[in-house]
Amino acid sequence: LSQHCQSMCLTIDSWAFCQNIIYMCKISHFVNNNWTLHKKILNFFNVKGHTGEVKAKKVAQCLSNWGLAHVLSVTVDNASSNHYGIENLKMRLRS
Repeated sequence: LSQHCQSMCLTIDSWAFCQNIIYMCKISHFVNNNWTLHKKILNFFNVKGHTGEVKAKKVAQCLSNWGLAHVLSVTVDNASSNHYGIENLKMRLRS
């Protein structure tokens, strides 16, 4: 994926079930070197909290595992923790 993608847009969503189990899904949207639009699910997993810091850490780990460093945009829902999570993610990606 990192060889065919210069930069990407991420869509991140998380939700909780009534048993207080939280899941997160990260989807990458990118145009490859041949100008073909792609959408790939990078991760779908259980998260141990709804805080912005937890979300940012998990997103940064996923990007690192996939060898991806150039994020053009991030789309999230209007959960209040997402504002802090995006700010935290920006700091992690810049370092």
